Amino acid sequence: MDVALFFPTTAQRLCPSNSFPPRLEAAGAQLRDVMDFDLVDEELVADDALKRYRVLVWVEGNCVEEQTLKVLAAWVRKGGVIVWSGSRVPETVEGRTRLSSALLGLAQPNSWREGGPLELQHPDFLRHLNAHLGNQAGATVSGIDGSAVVLGTVEKRPAIWAVRHGKG
Repeated sequence: MDVALFFPTTAQRLCPSNSFPPRLEAAGAQLRDVMDFDLVDEELVADDALKRYRVLVWVEGNCVEEQTLKVLAAWVRKGGVIVWSGSRVPETVEGRTRLSSALLGLAQPNSWREGGPLELQHPDFLRHLNAHLGNQAGATVSGIDGSAVVLGTVEKRPAIWAVRHGKG
């Protein structure tokens, strides 16, 4: 097993009245049908648990400790892969987005717009994604890092992209 779902406990602790994160629960239920995975929280990330995984799926939680982002960035440089799906750039407890923007390949981190029909740039490679999204992207951005590879667009704006960091 080389896949883990990320449970950002900082976001959960800041909203203790919320139940288990619904997007995380839904992603886990859908992924369970096609693969085995573990659930990894920020404490496990700090304890170097990511060395056991190749892919970290991050679908919910927009607030994490700065140290968590630093560990994630180091893990990605060594070959780890983060699959992130969100509508807001994750920020630190202090409200900073610089580290997460760099990690996610965003040049303009707060330039979100609601999505529409998705145009896949690599349809053969992403046919499973197209089937899952129903040809709709959740959001687009106006600015990504120059090294990013655009995989899908909405109205010519990036909606799905990939960024290389070191070996990851």
